[in-house]
Amino acid sequence: MKQNSVESGFLNAASAGWIPPTTTFASPPASPATGSVYIFTDALFPGAAVGGGSSLSTCRWSGSAWVSAGGSGVQLARGFGAAFDGAGSALANGLTAYVKVPSGGTITAWTIIVDTGTCTIKVWKKAAGTAIPTVSDNINTSGVAISSGTVIRSTTVSDFTTVTVADGDIVGIHIQAIASATQINFMIELT
Repeated sequence: MKQNSVESGFLNAASAGWIPPTTTFASPPASPATGSVYIFTDALFPGAAVGGGSSLSTCRWSGSAWVSAGGSGVQLARGFGAAFDGAGSALANGLTAYVKVPSGGTITAWTIIVDTGTCTIKVWKKAAGTAIPTVSDNINTSGVAISSGTVIRSTTVSDFTTVTVADGDIVGIHIQAIASATQINFMIELT
């Protein structure tokens, strides 16, 4: 019989056969522990931290959002994103998920997926270094939004004050305004 065990210190799992549990962005774990790792089977593309597709992505729960762990076999090199999950409760304004841009490029499109309601997302960006971005590092004017339906993908990037991101930039994905949504997936596509 296999059973879980608690280890302290370091565990050399170089030859272990551990496989993270699988789930979907459409139906994520209700109350994951911070640091939990899952393989999502409905990622928008390999390595994405947003749903809406049929690709695999390994993600870690930051305590407020799912963040790509980059372990899905393909480096997230053509975009980045984050998922927010209220575990059945409405999300609140002001939540921010931070991600590192693995490979820079030009912002060419964005996608918002919600389970219900509306939201506006602002993006903050700071060059790689020792600090996370804040509202003063905003690269949107009004923010990008979904006001009807449950999915919007747009190639209109005129709201962005800059469309260039560099390798290693730290990006904050910030919920500026929200109504009713309990789940939000946001992704930026790069070329």
